[in-house]
Amino acid sequence: MRAVLLAASVLLLAGCAAAPACRNHTQLYFGAAIGEDGERVDEAAWRAFVERAILPRFPDGFTVMDGQGLWRSPSTGRAVSEPTRVLLVLHADDAESHSRLEAIAADYKAQFRQESVLRVDQCSAYGF
Repeated sequence: MRAVLLAASVLLLAGCAAAPACRNHTQLYFGAAIGEDGERVDEAAWRAFVERAILPRFPDGFTVMDGQGLWRSPSTGRAVSEPTRVLLVLHADDAESHSRLEAIAADYKAQFRQESVLRVDQCSAYGF
């Protein structure tokens, strides 16, 4: 019985050792409403932003998803519902990657007059 338990433990530990290491992934949420007048970031403007601000910073790839966001504006207190794009980037947990992500958010806020870009950082195990 001990031999069976020992063999099972070795197999279990070997499986854990083979699991991928924890790596970072970040989601940035970009609201598509511009200002209070109902203007939106259209598809052409978004594609140009991706080409100029995201792709050069993460040329190995990323994912963009469409969504519908709802948030309360800190400046007006109003609830705002707007189309949203979510950027998902898998990246190293280093200063360079974090700086690139901050620059993307800053560029978007400046170009499209946004109060904020939500950022969610997580650590997950994944493999390729």
